Amino acid sequence: MAGSGLLLSTAGPRWAWSLQADSGRLPRARFGPDWLPDAHLLEWLPRLLELAEVPGLALGGVHDGQVWTQGFGRASLSPLAVVSSDTVFEAVSLGKPLCAYAALQLIDAGLLDLDRPVFAYVPSPEADNPLMRRVTTRHILSHTTGLPNWRERPGPLVPESEPGTRFTYSG
Repeated sequence: MAGSGLLLSTAGPRWAWSLQADSGRLPRARFGPDWLPDAHLLEWLPRLLELAEVPGLALGGVHDGQVWTQGFGRASLSPLAVVSSDTVFEAVSLGKPLCAYAALQLIDAGLLDLDRPVFAYVPSPEADNPLMRRVTTRHILSHTTGLPNWRERPGPLVPESEPGTRFTYSG
């Protein structure tokens, strides 16, 4: 549902006004527990995808061990395939906010310290140098580790600048 909210928030007002006017005519109906998307959203998603020029979307939810999934739109044109619960999407950098959320939960629980060097938690031979021994969780979460975006070749991790001194995106 967050994805559909993002979709709506990025859409231009030209079509959103008519969508808002039309959407009030459809009865709102639930087809299951409160944690599942309502029938109204599921009915409108294909049209929203079309209006936003998004070829396909997979929605999923997990609650108390129950899993719900549904696909919408196209996964590919050649060969023609529809999105299903088995469709594999490239996640690109979507793991970064999930990792940050998990780190912040660990910080709230007192299990992780933003300013303690990560090396103290996970000593690694490829990060065993003076600069990497100063890299903290705060540096990682704020892209201030000093590490380059990509490693050119296997070997030791060595920051290009002092950790915490400048922003450098690092994948």
